[in-house]
Amino acid sequence: MTDCKPPVAVTVLGTGLIGAAVSRNLARKGFRVRVWNRTPEKACALAADGAEPVDRAADAVRGADIVVTVLKDGPAVREAMTAALPGLPKGAIWLQLSTVGVGAIEALAGFAAENNLVLYDAPVQGTRQPAE
Repeated sequence: MTDCKPPVAVTVLGTGLIGAAVSRNLARKGFRVRVWNRTPEKACALAADGAEPVDRAADAVRGADIVVTVLKDGPAVREAMTAALPGLPKGAIWLQLSTVGVGAIEALAGFAAENNLVLYDAPVQGTRQPAE
């Protein structure tokens, strides 16, 4: 019997240096990847790598199995997740890669709890080369 499950759908919110590399790697590994960025041109540049750029955060997360945030700081993450909230499925897995600090992650954990999201805080640090 063949396993006929569709590919896992991942949305990446934030496609700067790290987010773009994460998106490319996920697409190469067979994930269905949607991308959103506050600067739409950065998300659009990833279409050539197999990611689907989406204009609105809420539309980007609709149907996502996993939502990944890779933004500059806690307020930017909160802003993106608030914009995404209308499209977020209840119980969605949220993988938070931004380095936001203790105070911000506590607030983001509260946001996740209030909105029935499963939050994993996994901050990354580095530059383009390690991310790629």
